[in-house]
Amino acid sequence: NDSLLVVDIAIATAMRGRGFGRALLLALKSLVEPNKTPMRLAVDKQNIRAKKMYLELGFLQTESSATHDTLWWH
Repeated sequence: NDSLLVVDIAIATAMRGRGFGRALLLALKSLVEPNKTPMRLAVDKQNIRAKKMYLELGFLQTESSATHDTLWWH
């Protein structure tokens, strides 16, 4: 099963909250959507803002460890 694995989206502290992460993920979604390629990523459980954004963008949590949640978008 092919999927796009997103690893480490890092936005400088001073630039957070301006939509850069959302824009990046929307661009990735538009690239993989025509081929129906799923996307997955892991988010630190303490990163509440990022996880909220991923859920708003349609990602679903599928797994959870002591430190991270794994989310998929299909």
